[in-house]
Order: sequence, then C-alpha cells, then structure tokens
Amino acid sequence: MTMTHGNKVLDKHCMIDLETLGSNPKAPVVQVGMVFFTREGIQLRSQVTIDFDDAMTLGEADGSTIKWWLQQDKAAQENLFKNSIPAVEAADIIEKVIAAQNANFYWAHATFDFPILLSMFRAMNRKYPLPFKRTLDLRTLEILAGPIEWAPRTGIHPGALDDAEYQAEHAIKLLNAIGKC
Repeated sequence: MTMTHGNKVLDKHCMIDLETLGSNPKAPVVQVGMVFFTREGIQLRSQVTIDFDDAMTLGEADGSTIKWWLQQDKAAQENLFKNSIPAVEAADIIEKVIAAQNANFYWAHATFDFPILLSMFRAMNRKYPLPFKRTLDLRTLEILAGPIEWAPRTGIHPGALDDAEYQAEHAIKLLNAIGKC
C-alpha cells in the first residue's frame, strides 16, 4: 500500500513484533523484531534482545506470561536471552534503525505491541521513536484485503524477529491484494 505523509509517498513498510513478560500495557519488553519490506519482499531485518534484569525494572511482569514462557519450546526460551544488551543500548538501536528508514509501521495487534513499546520508552524517559500518523495494524489490512491464507510458519516461534518476518510476509500478500501497493 502506498501511503502519503505530507507530500511524500511512502512505499516502505516495517512490521514490528515484541516478546514480553506480560500482557498488560506496561509489560517488560525483552525482544523487539523489526522487518522492513516493500511489496516486492523483505529488505531489512533487525532484532534487539533486552537484558532480562533491565526489562524487569522497566515494566510489570505477569506471572501467567512467565508460566506461558516456561511451556514454550526450548529454542524459543533460549532465543529470549541470546545476545541480550542493556535497555539503553537497545533503545538507541531501535531509534537509529527507525530513523534510518522512512516507513509505515505495522503491528499484528494494534492494542498489544504498540502501547507496550510506548510504555517502555516512557519508563526510560525517552521520546517515542515511531511517528503516530504512520502506525498501522495487520488486522485492519486483513479486513481491507479479505481472507488470505497464512503461509506455514517457519523459524523460532515465539521469537520477535521470526514472528515479525512471518507477519511481514503476510502483510505483503494483503497489500498486493488491496491493489494499492
């Protein structure tokens, strides 16, 4: 979908997915996956994994979510801690990646990932890096495009980067079905 922002046409998109330790709006964020794409395909993948202790100080964990994580595949659990960095460094990377890419930003669920990431940046007393006017959600695309079957899942699930790529691939199908991409 080509969208305009001011006089500028935007045909680049970014799917963002989070892995958290809660399902509330202030849940600790432990992983952020960002996949930039156009209607032709995936262009850039980026992931940051936030130090577990830092994540816990910035949010409010849910016991039920932690129990859920303990029931997930071992690869998903290990991925949650691999190559973790301090939250400040993770926020710097997220800001730099987003600033370098002029895009529309998508979430699978408008009321889950978006407010949680916003809460993390607020807890760090940082400006939220995503432009609110270019923040969209996958479910709206599904309504506009009509039913389109999801491809079989690959990669680590749950895992922020693999989930974001899976969702981006579906968004590409939806945007092309809408016909404005």
